[in-house]
Amino acid sequence: MYIDMRWEDEDGRELAAVISPPRSRFIALVPGNPTQEYHCLGRLSPYGDVSFPGLQIPQLIQDLEKLMPHCETDETRRHVVAMLDVVRQASRHIHSCIRFSGD
Repeated sequence: MYIDMRWEDEDGRELAAVISPPRSRFIALVPGNPTQEYHCLGRLSPYGDVSFPGLQIPQLIQDLEKLMPHCETDETRRHVVAMLDVVRQASRHIHSCIRFSGD
């Protein structure tokens, strides 16, 4: 199962993307539903899409940072770091969103 991430402007144009590497275990780390600890990441589904508008991006950053210690492989760690880099860039642009797309 893979989940790709895209940073999009308000018109839906892609500004950056992080494609899930084949050996990343990111999806296995994501909780199956929203929790107090993972408010945003808990909404991800390996089978669908979910978007986080600019106002939710700070919470998404916190969720990804909390996930870092649980990355068991270098591939997964690099994947999460790449996502964090893009999401942090997006946090400086209020009129954009982060979109996750499942298989």
